[in-house]
Parts: sequence; C-alpha cells; structure tokens
Amino acid sequence: MSEQCRLYYEITEEWLSRQESGTVIISSSGALLANPDLYINSKADQINTSTEESVKEYILGAKNAVHSLQETGHNVVLVKPVPRYSISTSWDPQKCSLFQIVSVGCSLQVKPQILLMDQDSAYVALNEVAKETGAGLLDLSEFGCIRDECSTESDAVVLYRDANHISVPGALTLVDDFVHAIEANSTN
Repeated sequence: MSEQCRLYYEITEEWLSRQESGTVIISSSGALLANPDLYINSKADQINTSTEESVKEYILGAKNAVHSLQETGHNVVLVKPVPRYSISTSWDPQKCSLFQIVSVGCSLQVKPQILLMDQDSAYVALNEVAKETGAGLLDLSEFGCIRDECSTESDAVVLYRDANHISVPGALTLVDDFVHAIEANSTN
C-alpha cells in the first residue's frame, strides 16, 4: 500500500470512529488482486512476490478494517465487485463507430466463467472476510449476467461506460440491491 493510500485509510478510519453508528459499505474493483504486477503488503519495506501472498494480505487488511469499524459500533457491508471486461476481453466502447452503435450496437457478450476467473481471488477473499467477521456481503459478481451469458447491455440499458466502470443507468439498476443489503445489515 502506498503511503498516500495508507494515510487516506487512516484518516477515513479515524473520522468514521467519531461518527454516529451506521452502515459502512466497503467496495473495491478487485483489480489489485487481478493484476499480477500489483501486490499488497502491510509492511512498507517488503514487496510480495506472489498473488497468493497479496490475497493473504488483502484478507488480513480487510478483516482488520471490518473489526475496527465494528468496534466503533458500525455495521459493515462488503461488496463483491461487478465483472470487469478489461481483463479478459479487449472490449472498449470508445472504439465503436457511430455506424456500429446505430446498426448493431456496441455491446459484448461473454461467458461468465471467462469474466469471473480474473476476479476470483477477490471474490474468495471477500467471502472469507464476511464469514469470519460477520460483515454483510452484497454480491454483484453476476451483474449483467443471465444464465450462461454476461453482457455490457441489458434490456436496452447500457450497463458499462467503459470496460472497468458501470454506467449511471447501470448503477441505477443496483439501487434495490444496495437498499436490501443495508436493511439486512442494519441493527438500528
């Protein structure tokens, strides 16, 4: 973790500890665990050499963060991220021509196992953290997926603005999921 990230985390944690108890949602893209060139370590002077070590550090850090928040009276909901199209595919909607968008569209359909394998480490880690801490878990790993196909569009709604980020209309389709997760994990 860079010094800038560590400082941001510490300031946020300290601020949250002074706030009225509520629900804190922790969400991440899982990109740190999907990219073999990025490693997580709690010791600034050491660099992990494997994804497995990074996953262990991620789990340890997430458990510590959840426990810290719970100790100050907060409920915690962890979010399993939506599939990312940038890792497994070369889909980039910015490269779609206007003719293509108007005639056949610019969506991409992919088998879920192709998308999900790149984020599996993050999904496994979040499952473990939720189980061991009692934190809630909002699973968005099948966002845009129906049966055996994941798509960047659904019912004429463009779900992704690029290969890594969901669109505003896509985010709006998740409102009920977040409301339910907050209600299910609220003790107030």
